[in-house]
Amino acid sequence: GELYLNKLKQPREAILSYQKAVELNSMNIPAWVVLATLYEQEGFFPEAGLALEKIVSFEESQKSSEAIRVDLYWRLAELYRLKLGQYQQAVRYYEKTLALKPKDLLTIHLLQNLYLNLGQYKQRIDINQRELQFLEALPRRIALLEDTGFLWNQRLFQIGSAIATYEKLQEIDPENLFAIQALRKLYPQESLFPKLIALHYLEIRLAEKAQDIKTIVKLYHRIATLYARDLKDSRSAIQTLETLLEKDPPNQAAIQFLEQLYLEEKDFANLVAMYKKELDFTSSEERQKLCLWEIAKLEEEQLHHPEEAITYYNHVLLMDSKHLNSLKALRRLYRDQKEWVELSEVLENEALITDDPLMKADLFLSLGELMREQFHDQEQAIPQFWRALEYNQGYLKAITSLVEVYLEQKEWAKAIMVLEMEIKYTLDKQIRVERLTQIGELYRQSLSDIDKAQNSYEKALE
Repeated sequence: GELYLNKLKQPREAILSYQKAVELNSMNIPAWVVLATLYEQEGFFPEAGLALEKIVSFEESQKSSEAIRVDLYWRLAELYRLKLGQYQQAVRYYEKTLALKPKDLLTIHLLQNLYLNLGQYKQRIDINQRELQFLEALPRRIALLEDTGFLWNQRLFQIGSAIATYEKLQEIDPENLFAIQALRKLYPQESLFPKLIALHYLEIRLAEKAQDIKTIVKLYHRIATLYARDLKDSRSAIQTLETLLEKDPPNQAAIQFLEQLYLEEKDFANLVAMYKKELDFTSSEERQKLCLWEIAKLEEEQLHHPEEAITYYNHVLLMDSKHLNSLKALRRLYRDQKEWVELSEVLENEALITDDPLMKADLFLSLGELMREQFHDQEQAIPQFWRALEYNQGYLKAITSLVEVYLEQKEWAKAIMVLEMEIKYTLDKQIRVERLTQIGELYRQSLSDIDKAQNSYEKALE
């Protein structure tokens, strides 16, 4: 074999001789060493692999030096990776190499690539951790943690481990965007809302450096939502939104969010202040009207400021003169405040605006009673009672009021006419008897008409 190889330069013949030599003595390691080299040179890679495996087995049994074994392991790993495409076998021998040279970066990097190609993500994470144990270069440490976090999250779906990795990454690179973006998605999945809020504040600081107002506003709104929705901490949500409004006063979303929170907290004074703030910025007439209405209701029902409530109900009417709810509220407030002139105007306006005939009748009756009882003006009261009867012909309250006024004015004939109307519309037999008797008395005592009095009494008896 040596003659063929070294003198005659016939490697193929040399291979045959060395093969016969190892057939006769399988432990002829020098022959195996030469064969392994010849096989590689001649492109017989599977045979080279077998030869190297034989040599490795012998050297391991003999506990040869680490240097010899490392060289053999490396040759086999490279052969399997580059020539035979047997990556799992390559991994095996790179791992043996690394066991003897634990800080060999080339071996580590080759294994990292092989693990990734083979889908062995946990092994890749482990070797990343091995490199991190002795590596000091900050850019590489950052890259390794980014890769490890990605594998935990996107390949092994172990969220807790992914979070822990990205948090370690933030310890050495607090503004790492890869970690920030990943944690922004991971924290909600584990309900780690306080950590998510802290992360958003970090993002706010980064956005402030970039003077990115749009992002700052969005992040403050997210923080407030987390406090309110997920942590049930309305006060912290309110403080967050108040800070946001200092930076962006016309922010409609923040204003309306605060309105909702103040309502939940029953903080009515601040709720009113927030509606007033919204009035300064909103251009929508419908929204303006709604804000004015809400302010008026709060001033009346919660803060008990009737004068303020009256002012804001009237502001609503300036925008919408047919706003019936405001008219109803003013009717109630003016009556409580004994502001009779204003009450009479509201009653008149509401009666003209409402489409409900029975409501119109009630309002005109109230207006008539107001004229009679507060202004002591019978002449102004009478038309209002008649207007009530236009919309409700059998309205007994209006009829009763008219009878009382006519009796006070000694308008006997008119009183009798109205009493006859009541008799016509009432179904109560007792009331009809009483009214016929009353008519008889009026004819007898006030009009001295005995015949008509007799007629009324007879009808009552019937």
